[in-house]
Amino acid sequence: MTGATGTCGPFVVRELLARKYDVTAHARRPAIVDGALNVSAELYAFGTLHRHIQSADGGIIHLACTRTKRRNMVVTSDILGTGTLLDMWERGTFVLASSQMVYGTSNDPATEETPVQPTSSWFDMAKYVNEFQVGATCDRDGRGAGIALRIPAVLSASRGKWQTLDMLYNDMVRGATFIFESDEALETSGSDFIGVRDLANGFATSLGLKKSGAYNITGGYFTWRQLLDGLVKLTGIKGKFMIRPGGVRTEMEAQLPQRQSRVDARKFLAAVPDFAPTETVDSILEEYTTAIKPI
Repeated sequence: MTGATGTCGPFVVRELLARKYDVTAHARRPAIVDGALNVSAELYAFGTLHRHIQSADGGIIHLACTRTKRRNMVVTSDILGTGTLLDMWERGTFVLASSQMVYGTSNDPATEETPVQPTSSWFDMAKYVNEFQVGATCDRDGRGAGIALRIPAVLSASRGKWQTLDMLYNDMVRGATFIFESDEALETSGSDFIGVRDLANGFATSLGLKKSGAYNITGGYFTWRQLLDGLVKLTGIKGKFMIRPGGVRTEMEAQLPQRQSRVDARKFLAAVPDFAPTETVDSILEEYTTAIKPI
């Protein structure tokens, strides 16, 4: 497994261990999970870990990503690093953490047959290029299926720059006003999401897929207002909204995506009918607000 730090990595490791896998977890800053072999590694330098990757007969779950939009870093690390990892892959299922962002910005629920439009950033483009690399490598020379799991927004209690709830909370703490284009955008804009434990379950379950390709996964849908109202209620912090079409945002204003980002996950559910997400927006909000309260 690669990229075992961050929001999801430790949860995936624990899920695999619970399923009786022997787990080697490669990461820049390894999350020390009892029962796993935790190894320091860079995405662009997997050559030093060739023997670990060659011995991975149960499969590879590839979570590593720089999470940057800078071209040079994306190309040299995310894209070329993934290519190197695929060159070393010999057998088992390869599961890639992709993103619903490959679909672009349509409001229509995306199926795996929806044309991709990864044009908003190099992050999105790298996800699709890596999907192509997986597809070009899988099912050959004894390798197993190649799976691109297209993931929506991940909600968790984790703190950090890339965490959705933490981003919203930090904007609220600094007193930012959230700008919406219309009353309709306030009430309906949001995204499909998945909780971090459900996602770990999804990754581990994906190792059993036999048909290569892209698969959407989701645990439900949130609206931005639902998250903001939940944080107001549970933390007591003041939330501020404003309806204003267009216009320049000031330093004390924040604007969230004004669309409905949805995916159709029936293909994945048909392939793994036992997968049943259990985490809800309310339960994740409660866990997050508990985590940010001082002891």
